[in-house]
Amino acid sequence: MIALPRKASRWLRRSAGYAWRAVRSDPGSAQSMGCFTSLLTLLIGLLTCGAGFYIVLDGQCKSSAGLWLEDYPGSTVVGESHSFLRPFGIGETTRILYVTDAPSRVRGWYLERDGLRFRARHTRPSAANHRLEWSVTQADDRVGSVITLYSVCLP
Repeated sequence: MIALPRKASRWLRRSAGYAWRAVRSDPGSAQSMGCFTSLLTLLIGLLTCGAGFYIVLDGQCKSSAGLWLEDYPGSTVVGESHSFLRPFGIGETTRILYVTDAPSRVRGWYLERDGLRFRARHTRPSAANHRLEWSVTQADDRVGSVITLYSVCLP
């Protein structure tokens, strides 16, 4: 039989003659530290999974918007707003562009580009949580066009 120090024998008891096990715990014991460590590991795991999910979804939103909502060549950005961390990622983004070309020409360019994407078998996101839109209107100066690119991507 293995002899244990007097203090250890108070905390451990022989179970069915096979092994020693803890029978009592106090706040500083190894058993409470194991519980804290398990809880901390679980919390870190949940945060890591959430961050991974966010990074993947944000990347999908950004790449999809980059494919379908291109800036018109030669246009200048008049304004842009986004509701979360980066434009065209998760959240709502509006980008307003100005170009001196006529609205019919700009609209034709976007329609032709969308047609090329469809023929290349790219599918436009149509889920309820991801919406991509563009619109072209006559500018106030009656010379150019105002282009509005709009994206909503929610988890």
